[in-house]
Amino acid sequence: MRIAMVLGLLIGVAVEGGRLFGGGALPHPTARPAVPLPSTEAPLLRRIPLLNPDVLAVDEQTGRVFVGGGEGVGAGHVYMLDAQSGTVLRTVAVGTLPRAIVVDVLTNRVFVTLTSGQDGYVSTLDARSGSVLRTVQVGGTIAAPALNERAERVYVLVASPIDARTGRVTGHAVLAVLDTTGALRRKVTLPDYAGDAGGKPYGVAVDVRTSRVFVLTDSFVDVYGAARL
Repeated sequence: MRIAMVLGLLIGVAVEGGRLFGGGALPHPTARPAVPLPSTEAPLLRRIPLLNPDVLAVDEQTGRVFVGGGEGVGAGHVYMLDAQSGTVLRTVAVGTLPRAIVVDVLTNRVFVTLTSGQDGYVSTLDARSGSVLRTVQVGGTIAAPALNERAERVYVLVASPIDARTGRVTGHAVLAVLDTTGALRRKVTLPDYAGDAGGKPYGVAVDVRTSRVFVLTDSFVDVYGAARL
């Protein structure tokens, strides 16, 4: 095992075919130098220059790596790479800022959550061609999506609206439920997150085996049955 010394901010990693893909940003000018560690030489195969890479995911079925461009130059794009060669096969314009990417290997679909100001969207891409198949608006500030392959559903958490003046939560969080074509099926209001009654929701995860959906807040974890969502 070798330990790599990373200079700068390591934002995300993914693995495909024995290769490790890592995305990051340049070091902050005031950051202190990294402390050298034993066996720091990593078996780097290649370095792929991209504009502000921020999030990434791998589709093992198609051998593609999808990388979302972060803020600034390069924002509003998803890069499709060949996992074997590292070649940039396509740069896909998605219009707004990619926040997270999840791949459904069963349907060859890539789901990208996007934000533009206070609006949240989900774009569905074809994993083989990189083409944008559909984009739907799901609400305000959104978290990373969770995929339920067995139920053919994608869950996207839309955070509770907050009053900009008072900082108080003014409404309920919503769980947007999409099918694996990217169509919005329904929006489920999540209880007890308004006012002072509960915590602020931060994320969602799925246990496919038990058909349970877990919603994380700053105070607790709520558990839902996927069949009722």
